[in-house]
Amino acid sequence: MTIFKSLIFLSILTLSLPAIAQTKQVLTDGCRQGSCWEMSLLSKKLVHQNQLGGEANKFYRIETETKMTGRTSKTERASRWVYCSTSQPFVAFTSTSENLIYIHYLNPGGNVGGYNSGSNRIYWAICHNVWNAKVLTPEEGLARKAQQLGYSLSLQSVQREIPKQLFQP
Repeated sequence: MTIFKSLIFLSILTLSLPAIAQTKQVLTDGCRQGSCWEMSLLSKKLVHQNQLGGEANKFYRIETETKMTGRTSKTERASRWVYCSTSQPFVAFTSTSENLIYIHYLNPGGNVGGYNSGSNRIYWAICHNVWNAKVLTPEEGLARKAQQLGYSLSLQSVQREIPKQLFQP
């Protein structure tokens, strides 16, 4: 078969076959009280980048898909925002039942509470390409890695809620 015929054959084959599903990268997963979930990254877009005080900061909008199984089985898609900063790192997300934005300010190398463990995993994956980070055991290396990247281990991990209309990403 000539090269030209091979190229035509491959292009026809490519157009006629359904798209092959790409493996989604899992950001976080878990189970609690009879329900399990798995959140995957669908897309990541750099929204803003700046250099404040010598520190490079990046602000991303990510699209996620969460599959829930157990008592209720459903799939939800949502937007989240990730601010990669060594001085004020956070992950923000909307509430489906309230008109609020939740902001998890993080200590990437510190102890992680139940409420922000998913946000810590998302942060490490988006900002540092560290997938499936063992965020619950900083002694296994995340504290050391965080310090190498310029994070203070004394950053506060807190959750703040603000009205959606005040959040202008």
